[in-house]
Amino acid sequence: PYANPALAEAKEELDKGDSGAALALIDQFLGQNPRSAEALDLKRSALLQHGKALLQQNKLDDSLTTLNQLAKLSPKDTSVSTLVGNVRGRLIQQHYNQGIRLYREEKLTEAIAEWRTVLQYDPKHEGAKKNIETAERLLKSLKQRQEKQGR
Repeated sequence: PYANPALAEAKEELDKGDSGAALALIDQFLGQNPRSAEALDLKRSALLQHGKALLQQNKLDDSLTTLNQLAKLSPKDTSVSTLVGNVRGRLIQQHYNQGIRLYREEKLTEAIAEWRTVLQYDPKHEGAKKNIETAERLLKSLKQRQEKQGR
């Protein structure tokens, strides 16, 4: 049990599964008590629960944002860094696959945008780099062909 009523209320929300409401209450409390170890521990729990809930809803961007906040609060927790890595990996794969789908649909600009998103998460991703080069070459040749036809 938490001595402070605000933290007790946040814990109740967390127990009910409403990690968003719990985080709002915890952040409000931390605004007035930034060094409260009790509140920071509760925030870690709430962030973990919220990040996992977003992951289950396949809201990968939001989940990664939440889990990155948790990683900042718990930099030495290897389970958190592993979870962050897993979500980042799923995001990379999702954007990469979306780029391939768009490329097949001949939506080259949109495909390039997806692969550039992949590179934001993983700047060394060779597949995305190669696909961007290929799509940009194709766009350039299409543009040149259109210019020749326009003359």
